[in-house]
Amino acid sequence: MFSSFKLIDPSKPGHRKTVELFLIDPENRIPSTTDIPPQQTHWTRDAALDAFMGDQMKVPLPVELVEMIVDNVDNGMTLEQSKAYREQLTDERAAFSGVPKAPSGPHHPSSTGLRRLSSDFQFRLVPEDIPASLADLCSAARQRSRGLITGFKLWSQAFHRTLSISHHLRLNMDLTQNSKRPENWKDAAPFPPANTATFAGQESLPKLPLPELDTTLSTLRRSLKALAWSDNEINEVEGKIREFEKEGGMGRTLHGRLTARRDDVNIKHWLEDFWDNTGYLKYRDSTAVSRAAYLIRAALLERRAYKQGTMLPEMNRKDPICMDTWRWMFDCCRIPGLEGADWSVTGAKPSDTGNEGHIIVLRRNRPWKMEVSKDGRLLGVAEIERQLKHIYENTADEGPDVGVLTSNNRDTWAKASSPRFSLFDYASLAAADRQNATNLEDIVTAAFVVCLDTARPANPLELSRLAFHGGVNGEMLGNRWWDKPAQIIVCDNAEAAYVGEHSVMDGTPSVTMLDRMLSAIKRPDFDHGNTENQIDTLAPPAQLEWKTTSSIQNAIASARTAAQENVGKQAMGMTSASYGRDAIKKFGFSPDAWAQMVIQLAYHRLVASTSPHKNGRRRDGGTYEAASTRGFLKGRTETVRVVTEESMAWCDSMDDSNTTEEERIRLFKVATKKQGEDAIKAVKAMGIDRHLFGLQNVLKPGEDVPELFKDPLFVRAKTWIVSTSAIFSPHFTRGYGWGQVVPNGFGVAYMTGFPDELKFTVTSLNDQPNAQFVEELVKAAEDLKRLFESQDNSLKSLM
Repeated sequence: MFSSFKLIDPSKPGHRKTVELFLIDPENRIPSTTDIPPQQTHWTRDAALDAFMGDQMKVPLPVELVEMIVDNVDNGMTLEQSKAYREQLTDERAAFSGVPKAPSGPHHPSSTGLRRLSSDFQFRLVPEDIPASLADLCSAARQRSRGLITGFKLWSQAFHRTLSISHHLRLNMDLTQNSKRPENWKDAAPFPPANTATFAGQESLPKLPLPELDTTLSTLRRSLKALAWSDNEINEVEGKIREFEKEGGMGRTLHGRLTARRDDVNIKHWLEDFWDNTGYLKYRDSTAVSRAAYLIRAALLERRAYKQGTMLPEMNRKDPICMDTWRWMFDCCRIPGLEGADWSVTGAKPSDTGNEGHIIVLRRNRPWKMEVSKDGRLLGVAEIERQLKHIYENTADEGPDVGVLTSNNRDTWAKASSPRFSLFDYASLAAADRQNATNLEDIVTAAFVVCLDTARPANPLELSRLAFHGGVNGEMLGNRWWDKPAQIIVCDNAEAAYVGEHSVMDGTPSVTMLDRMLSAIKRPDFDHGNTENQIDTLAPPAQLEWKTTSSIQNAIASARTAAQENVGKQAMGMTSASYGRDAIKKFGFSPDAWAQMVIQLAYHRLVASTSPHKNGRRRDGGTYEAASTRGFLKGRTETVRVVTEESMAWCDSMDDSNTTEEERIRLFKVATKKQGEDAIKAVKAMGIDRHLFGLQNVLKPGEDVPELFKDPLFVRAKTWIVSTSAIFSPHFTRGYGWGQVVPNGFGVAYMTGFPDELKFTVTSLNDQPNAQFVEELVKAAEDLKRLFESQDNSLKSLM
């Protein structure tokens, strides 16, 4: 196969490098390394020793038993066998090419970096000093074959243990399998380069603290009183708390387990696994061109700044906050898991600079793959506009709305069976045709998704519903990929929106990114990034065609029916108060505390007018306010329990004709002070809900659930009938929001940063009094304004 050669200077040692390109049958899907066992027998033995005799085994197995296991695992290859395969392969290639094979010798060692026959798997190794033309050739071959492996993932059926080489070799995740969640999937997203700005503050961040059990239970007692319907309820739950907290009680045992997790040097965040799974991943329910070009360019600049480590960390006043969730902003995707829990995968590599990659553009349900760079530089605005025009001009008809599958119940999306269609799942979509598998991998690894909608929303409410669930009737559901963490929506009338997938990040990183993007676009010195003479050299975007079988088409139809039923159940309202931050601060209050009291009064009155008890205190649950704990390593959120005895007393006073205005003001000051104190505790990770959540999650199978956790008042107090949160960007003039978290509840998104208005978005199911709640918000805001206006008429000009 190789022609003979000689050294230029035989008196000196030398070597020859070769690049070999292996072709495969394009009709056969390339197996992933998840399916390929260890190649060399000593790998199997080393893995078995580590799995069965390592420190993680409570009772390590004797080496003799491990050797017996290894002897019965038929998945390796000895050095002699590898040489035989090498000889066989060389003979076949020599016979095919007619070139005699080169002899083995000092300059022709037999390969020990072996591979089985080409139908098994393939990999590419490109030395750094290969000429650019050869490297491009390898890259083209890799793009055609989809067979890049730059690391090794070793798998053994005997003991189901995964090993990875992570120092110089990168874990290669199978981006389309959904049968089993990788144990350490969250470690896969790479960090920015070392010693750069973005993660400069990470090492100084403290670990998330664990509150003392006595402190949590003391706070819990006060919280439960505000939601109790009778003294008998208080007495019953008090007995259960005492049983839980006593020495030797279950509370002490569970808290001890959490303490052990907190102190474990191998666990960076005692809550993270519990919160990811239960909070999100085990939840199973379900001119335009120019504007789009600017948004894409701005997002790509943010992505590049992150990957190069030049992005400055987010700050809480003077202190940096945790940037860890940024690892899951770009090049990632959520995967529907077959075992009842999802996870995310990433196509990012530690070597990325942000000047490479692609995005997915959806138009009329059809995905297009658009490369984001040319010759090592990001595309400029004019170049992106040209690419988008090509997509607009070449997408005349609707494609199969495969994207609607991602809106479905998570278990159904993972795998579903019904009388209407044969067995279908996420993996089946990939297996139905090699092109589908390629499409899925391209979508999963895309930097982000851009949805070019044909919709023309006429007002902020229509735009919000378009982002929330694909339009008033879900007409754009198929023009989404809801599993992607970042989707930019641009409509035919140039209205724009953004959708974030919540499971691996909270709202604050997305708000920061969008705020930076939109501020940059407005600046005169925005980096447009191209010159006119560069435009004609671009290859057009590639349309990704879906190959749909009758089973896939039936699955899409079923998913659309389910989605439209859900959309039809949703109600949304938007409103704003006639005053904002400036007036509230003049009154001497925190805008957040003020807005929270407006919400509490509005809901108090709603309950009083709609419940059979005609009593605002007969609530079916509490109010959740999200507080960020990103001041701690891997911190996310804690709960501020806004419903307190103090807030209830003030709400009662506002509709009590026997209460004076002076007394109402006094009670309001007490209530807002309490809300502020609780918010500060939550930001410091000293709230009670994450602690209680952790205590419940360290219960072992078969252990009796403490009576406290089953108590009706305890359950009611953590049922978030009103789920609230506040973020702000001056660019969010059209509002923002999310869905309610319980069927009989409301999601209330609010913004307090505008100087002259308070904005509210309210979501619920349409069998709830959404419109009435919106009206009550306006009335409560105005009543509160009048209460303080009467004390200082000089402030009326600010209203």
